[in-house]
Amino acid sequence: ASLDIAQETRIAAPREKVFDALCKMGDWWPHPFHEQSTVHFEAEVGGRFWEEWPTGGALYARVDKLRRPELIECTGPMGISGPVLGTFTLTLDEDGEATLVKLTHRAYGDIDEETRVGYTQGWGEIIKVLNTYLGIAS
Repeated sequence: ASLDIAQETRIAAPREKVFDALCKMGDWWPHPFHEQSTVHFEAEVGGRFWEEWPTGGALYARVDKLRRPELIECTGPMGISGPVLGTFTLTLDEDGEATLVKLTHRAYGDIDEETRVGYTQGWGEIIKVLNTYLGIAS
């Protein structure tokens, strides 16, 4: 089974500002798995995107590509349980004074329909939280 998400969102902020906010995902990420956890994003090639809690943690993904201010690509399970190979990519294009954020999230493995729906909706929620973090009403 597979997951194949492609979403495009226009964000009313300059590309550099949006890119910087994405590099600080750990500060605003809305979907931790544990209540008492901290999310981290190391904005460098080979950096980790992970969550830690008092008794352990989980790796979401590793940063494969980072090209300021236009691309972030990460590979990892992103919280999908079971044997999963997945990659998500955020591409930022200038759109006048705004930024067009193109998201793709593809994963292969033991992925059921509920997980597919949840992740598709989840990425939409993440973009709304990003807008809030940037001070933009959505």
